[in-house]
Amino acid sequence: MATTPYWMITRPQRKLIRVPQMVAAFASVAAGQHWSSNKQLQMDFEDKMELLGVKEATTQKTERDRNRGGSGGRTYAAMLNSLGLIFFHKDSPEADEEVHLTLAGQALVDQEDALPILRKQVLAHQFPSAYSTAPRVNIDRKFRLRPFVLLLRLLTHADLGGYLRDEEIAACVIAYGTRHTAKAAEIIAQRIVKYRENGVQSLDQDFALLMDPTGKKTAEQIISTTFDAIANTATKWLQYTGFASAIPGDELGIESRRGVTVLNEDLRQEIDEAIEEWSKKPLIEMYEPDNGEEFKIHRAREAFQRTYGVKYGSVKDTRQISALRQSSAADRMTSIISGSLRHLYNTQIVTEVSEEIITAVTNHSGVERSVVEKVLSVIISTPQAGLDQFLDRYRQMAFAGTSEAIAFEKATASIFRDVFGLDATQVGQAGKVPDVEVWSKHWLGIVDTKAYSSYGLESDHQLRMQVNYIPQYASGKHDRPLKFFMYISGGFANSFGPNLRKIIAATGLPGSGISVVPWLDLIIGYKKRPTDHERLLELWSVGREITRTDIADFFERVA
Repeated sequence: MATTPYWMITRPQRKLIRVPQMVAAFASVAAGQHWSSNKQLQMDFEDKMELLGVKEATTQKTERDRNRGGSGGRTYAAMLNSLGLIFFHKDSPEADEEVHLTLAGQALVDQEDALPILRKQVLAHQFPSAYSTAPRVNIDRKFRLRPFVLLLRLLTHADLGGYLRDEEIAACVIAYGTRHTAKAAEIIAQRIVKYRENGVQSLDQDFALLMDPTGKKTAEQIISTTFDAIANTATKWLQYTGFASAIPGDELGIESRRGVTVLNEDLRQEIDEAIEEWSKKPLIEMYEPDNGEEFKIHRAREAFQRTYGVKYGSVKDTRQISALRQSSAADRMTSIISGSLRHLYNTQIVTEVSEEIITAVTNHSGVERSVVEKVLSVIISTPQAGLDQFLDRYRQMAFAGTSEAIAFEKATASIFRDVFGLDATQVGQAGKVPDVEVWSKHWLGIVDTKAYSSYGLESDHQLRMQVNYIPQYASGKHDRPLKFFMYISGGFANSFGPNLRKIIAATGLPGSGISVVPWLDLIIGYKKRPTDHERLLELWSVGREITRTDIADFFERVA
């Protein structure tokens, strides 16, 4: 059987933000069940993803949808499998196959912080793997690497300027990156340097034929279609870890239709440590029996998945299959309740199991009220546990782009109310207005939320704030005078500061911006050491981007 001569990354969802919901949906219908060839279960999984907002809902299933028989569910399950969040088990060659959650998958269902769990799964992702050696994928065994470690090495390479374009990854990395060592990264880096100088002319002459033996596509076509999609998915996964972000190409004077991926320099020490750690660790053995005996292959893939799927901070999966079977029914119930709660976290903080919350989760999940109450009392064991779970979801929304923009606005308004004790309302869908109005007893502020990893405050956004928003609120509202404007984003581009100052100079109104990391520092710190609202006003009127140092200083003065 011919092998695939390049990396493959399954991509029903290119962004990992929805993976926790995806796992919850999967576990709610499939934990402990026979999965392969079970079309009804696979369609049930699709339906559950639609219920939890993972997959766009189809109001009326077409004949084509029914005839496909759960293929969408199988594609999403393949993504969970590739990330080491599920594994398949058989007791014997004759036994039915059953599917279970790995430790990492179970931790996501249990509402543990998703970022460190999925960051570990991305960094540990390797070829060969249970996914990459499966017949329908079958990536060439010459690829023996952790691809995201190689990408981080390239982003730190001195000759590459600290950035990568998707096009460069497509042309120079996914077909040639076979190892993640420093030596291998050096070879790939020089390929990229030549590609930047000479484009496709720098590629091996047989590139097109090797990548597409049919000879139907040129090198340019391969790079701009199949390989571009793989490269873009890879950068989206890497950006989710927080170790990299996307910025407009013109920030670096580079032409790029999608922008470029750059290192998050705020986490440079963690990045260097991660490269060192995952370079030292040997690849997990993916045993492939010489005789191709199906049951032995199945057990080898199970062993790989359970090792790869060990969650961040754990060492080994010691759970017995018998115990997993006993807990599967409870897991299915917990998963759907957990998914419905996470859906609720899209718009509000939940720190206690109130009657209102029980009713909302019961209505959304369809689970019996008494069961919902019991499970929620475990998941939200303390107010801090509820806040932590909300902030985990909120942090993911901050990088989700337009797909989560409205939820990000509503969740931000909830933070102003429930954390800072201010009045706030989300108004972003009401026309030419900011996303959130926030006010105290003495003042009013307007806030725009931007769910981007690198927001630059482009000229049309400047004009919107300068010409529409600020003049509209200049005379105040809610019987309070307008005192500041603020941007909250996943992260900011270098252009944000100068563009912010243009608005301040033109309007005379103090403004600021705060990215999600210092914003979370402020939220967590304020819950522990609240202070008066005038000090918050002072912080939010600082006239520049608010940093983690500013937040540390803020609480040092409180103490």
